[in-house]
Amino acid sequence: MEGDLAALGGCASSGSDDQGAGDEGGRIVCGRCDRPASACLCDALPDEPIRLERGCGVIVLQHPNERKRKLATVPVLTKALGSCDVLVGRKFRAGQEPVLDEAYRSAREGGADVFVLYPGPGARDLAREVAAVPRRPWTLVAIDGTWQQAKEMFKTNEDVLLPAGVPSARRVSLRPPEGGIRMPLRTEPERGCMTTMEAVASALGVLSDAPDLEPRILAPLAKLYGVQKGFSPSLKARAERGIDYKGSRRQRLVAGGGGGGDGGGDDDE
Repeated sequence: MEGDLAALGGCASSGSDDQGAGDEGGRIVCGRCDRPASACLCDALPDEPIRLERGCGVIVLQHPNERKRKLATVPVLTKALGSCDVLVGRKFRAGQEPVLDEAYRSAREGGADVFVLYPGPGARDLAREVAAVPRRPWTLVAIDGTWQQAKEMFKTNEDVLLPAGVPSARRVSLRPPEGGIRMPLRTEPERGCMTTMEAVASALGVLSDAPDLEPRILAPLAKLYGVQKGFSPSLKARAERGIDYKGSRRQRLVAGGGGGGDGGGDDDE
């Protein structure tokens, strides 16, 4: 998971929402999905961005470097999901991010939950947490970045994300995926890692009553994965032989106490 905060309300996107096409370095770029015309995702996007239940939303904290990655999944997520905002940065402070402040104000007053999606020791199982609390408004907070960036951002912002005296703000993780189609756009640092978009969609599948929500959100990512396999021999080979992992990087992360496994996404190198 990586670094911009996705706020409650409408998903922020840097691209135009019209259907026109632009020219980027000599390539025709779709004006709706902001992808090259040869890799357009529009036929997999919902006609209108998906809206969550009233009072619910997603906040993505995005590391600044993620904006430069060609295969970052958060831009695709913001095209599919309307109840999402993205905040870019490394450090976030209370009182400076209105959408974040509003989510935690509601949590302090006891009228809403905040689920901070970051795996590792101390994280609670999201499915169990949802089953144990009454249905009420919630905000899902995800971190978008490489695993090392996410680790640093969580540590830097822990007091803001999990403030003392706010028990309804808690750190959660996802159960390891069972079956289904994985879409590893890059070699993953550890078994069970997901892209940010997969992690958010999986979490929303747990939090929402709509059984079709997760596949609807992931449809454009599946299209992107299929398109990229046609352009990337290494991605095609990885899909055919099964997912491989960066063992040495995983060992460094585990040795350093980094979060890994079943939670946040890694739109890594």
